[in-house]
Amino acid sequence: MSGIRKTIALFLAVLALFSAAGADIVPLPVDLSPGMPPRQECFLSDTLYEDESLRVEVEETSVGVCKIYIARVSVAHPSQLRTMPAKSFDRDAVKPILSMIRKANAVMTISGDYFSYQKFKGSYLVRQGVTYMKQPAATRDILIIDENGDFYIEQAPAKGRAVSVEAVESHPGIVNTFNFGPGLVVNGVKWSNPWNPGYCSASKKTRRVAICQVERGRLDYICVCCDGREVYGGGLTLEEFADFVYSLGVENAYNLDGGNSAAFFLGERQFNHVSGGTRDLSDIIYFASAVAP
Repeated sequence: MSGIRKTIALFLAVLALFSAAGADIVPLPVDLSPGMPPRQECFLSDTLYEDESLRVEVEETSVGVCKIYIARVSVAHPSQLRTMPAKSFDRDAVKPILSMIRKANAVMTISGDYFSYQKFKGSYLVRQGVTYMKQPAATRDILIIDENGDFYIEQAPAKGRAVSVEAVESHPGIVNTFNFGPGLVVNGVKWSNPWNPGYCSASKKTRRVAICQVERGRLDYICVCCDGREVYGGGLTLEEFADFVYSLGVENAYNLDGGNSAAFFLGERQFNHVSGGTRDLSDIIYFASAVAP
């Protein structure tokens, strides 16, 4: 009985803490439902959103003449890091990103990994707790996000070889996996993949997007996007991008779909520039509020 009493006491303490803060913070369901509606008064500026469950602050910097956008994100619960498809993760479809942002009630949004494209090449696809495919693609690193919001990156072992199913499934409580890659920082070590120099147009200067966890056990994340406008240097090579992301001091960082798919939004404001607009996407990664209306 003492264990039950301790559990009840802990629950009451957490409830009292939330009540004292004047907010009802509700963990979001692990499914394709949207987050809680963001409150407009919590958009404190064009670069800052803050409520009792979520803080996002965007800053700008540069590498040479290439402009880079950084979003530092802190959440109250792992379920606030979410993904959403254009239609469904078991079929191919694309949609304008703004329609997905509105449907998801997203506060901070970046492009995902174009899962429908990966379908033809293979992937180990888990989204919002549901497993859709168990066919890891050769040469592709896999990002695993578990129920604690922690990042694990399984790296392809060699050219032409895929991450094993057993390696992925050695991580319990998988909520989402991504199959674009590569891992830019893996357990604090910067990307180095000399056997596959063509990975994600590695030598090409282009728009790139990454998602990072600062440290396992902390619900602190960083989203990074380098701009592709010619006046800002036309983007970065993969190695240049990895160097910059590594300089942020993150434990794990993963490269996502870039080029004309690159997207970096706070609310409905897009920071990065894509000529003609960001192409329609198959999926997004987003952070949502957990404060009940």
